[in-house]
Amino acid sequence: MARVLKESLRRNDIIARFGGEEFIALLPNTNKKEAIEVANSLNQRISGSAFSQSELPLTITLGVAESDNSKENDSTLKMIKRADKALYKGKENGRNQAVMSTQ
Repeated sequence: MARVLKESLRRNDIIARFGGEEFIALLPNTNKKEAIEVANSLNQRISGSAFSQSELPLTITLGVAESDNSKENDSTLKMIKRADKALYKGKENGRNQAVMSTQ
């Protein structure tokens, strides 16, 4: 999965494992609209890939958040928390989707 995710991103983007079953992607110079498009593209790419000889289906749910440069006290941790909240909203709403943080 990590290989598929990495191959699906731009050269200047960063993908890393974050926790047991989570990944985090940093998309520099990307606005909300572009970020959700990237997330939807990753979702489609994973859904269309085979990860075992028996070709078991695999889907992902993505939470997307944007750095809030207008807030002086916005931090990486706060951004991750917003993305995580969006991720769990996507899981609650049926999984296999990308959800943009509302904050």
